[in-house]
Amino acid sequence: MKTFLNEKRLFPRIEAKLPFRYRVIGQKHVFAARIKDISASGVGFVAEDFIAPSTDLRLEIGIPVKLIYPVARVVWSHAIAHSDRYRVGIEFSRINYRERCNLADYIDEYLFNILKKG
Repeated sequence: MKTFLNEKRLFPRIEAKLPFRYRVIGQKHVFAARIKDISASGVGFVAEDFIAPSTDLRLEIGIPVKLIYPVARVVWSHAIAHSDRYRVGIEFSRINYRERCNLADYIDEYLFNILKKG
């Protein structure tokens, strides 16, 4: 079991089922997906098609009460066993300060509520 003490990430990552849309920068087609996990520095999600590492994406993420529009770069993409889908990890390469704060506040509130429940 992972704890915050052996977590190497700069920002805490939470499991989330948030809707989002993305498109490869330089292309017009927009894809809809659902986030699996999120932090103030990136997102993990499942894609229907392979997205190569280093691909730049424009995102639209729906956190409660807000939409944020960061740009991200694909860090890794792995085929999911027994599936034709891919698990993808992306890191925000451009996100404005206010959007990162809104996202961090959402994550903090989520973690606070988990701790409060016991």
